[in-house]
Amino acid sequence: MPLTTPLHGVVTTAVGVAPGHILRQDAGRVGFLLVNLGGGVLYCIPKFPTLAPPSSAQGIRVEANGGNLSVNWEDDGEMVAVEWQAVATAPTTLLILPVQIDQGRTA
Repeated sequence: MPLTTPLHGVVTTAVGVAPGHILRQDAGRVGFLLVNLGGGVLYCIPKFPTLAPPSSAQGIRVEANGGNLSVNWEDDGEMVAVEWQAVATAPTTLLILPVQIDQGRTA
């Protein structure tokens, strides 16, 4: 029996040139994969009160046409579960595959 499972499968979302929300806060999320399917460069950042919104000067750069960002609990800790925001240099499509703790598991 798997310990983790994809959350609602693969999701695609549009990201524009204004900063926007791409993942909501979820304490059950243990990882996610973001793939930039569009032609614009994407900048992603976890949302914390002390951080400014994502921009070309602040954020994790995800290249156009297949660039990706993989985040998992073992390597990145609590950043996996917080809300994430993104902005693009040109309107683009983002593929998101979140992974959460399997809800059917017993202790």
